[in-house]
Amino acid sequence: MKPVLFLLVFTSVCHAQIPSKKAQTLNFTEVWVWEYPDNEGKKQNMAIYHHPQKDYWLFTFEAFGSGDEMTEWIMAKPTGEYIQRYRDEHGNAKTLSHTLHFDPPAKLPGYYQRTGASMTFGDKSFGFPEFKGRAYRVNFEKTTDQALYYFVKVQKNMTSVYYFNRLNMEAKLPVIFPADLPADQLVLGEEVRTGGKTIHYRFRFISHTEYYIEL
Repeated sequence: MKPVLFLLVFTSVCHAQIPSKKAQTLNFTEVWVWEYPDNEGKKQNMAIYHHPQKDYWLFTFEAFGSGDEMTEWIMAKPTGEYIQRYRDEHGNAKTLSHTLHFDPPAKLPGYYQRTGASMTFGDKSFGFPEFKGRAYRVNFEKTTDQALYYFVKVQKNMTSVYYFNRLNMEAKLPVIFPADLPADQLVLGEEVRTGGKTIHYRFRFISHTEYYIEL
C-alpha cells in the first residue's frame, strides 16, 4: 500500500554535467515519512524515498516542496554525491552532480545527554517494525533554550539526508536535522524550545512503494 502524501512547503559543492550514456533504471522501494507543522501550524508530511540495496536516498517535491520548480528529483549516495535531475528553460532534461564532504562523528557527541525516557515511533500496518527511540536532551549555553531528541540506531547511512540543506541549490527540506550525528543514527523526533516558541517534528512511518528513476 502506497500512502498518499501531500506536501506544500516552500551549501561547498562541485558541479559537473554528467555525460549521456545508456540509461540505468533504479527502483526506490521504501518511502520514509516525517511529520512537521507548516508556518500556519498545520501538519504536513515530508517523504523521502529509499533504495535499501544501494542505500541511496531520493528527494522529490514530496520532500523539498515547490521551492525549486525546475528540479524533478535529487538522488543522494552515501559517498557524498548528489545527482540532480532538472529541466532547463527550454524544458530539456539535464543532470548535474554535486559533492559534499561528509564528516559524521563516530559516536554521539557528549552534549547529547541521555534522559532515560523512550518513545515508540512508526506504524506496523505498513509492513515495517516500529522504532523505540531513546530521548536525549541538549542544553544551550548562555540561554534557557532546550532541545529534546529521540534517536535509534539503524542499518542505514543517514548522513546524506542530514546534510541535504547544505547543498548550494534552492531545494531545501522543511525539517532541519542535526548534522552532528553518527551515520547510523535515525532522528525520530525533535522538540526545541527557543525564543518562547516550540519547533518540533516526528517520524511517522516507513511504507513499501515503487518509485522509478532513470539515470
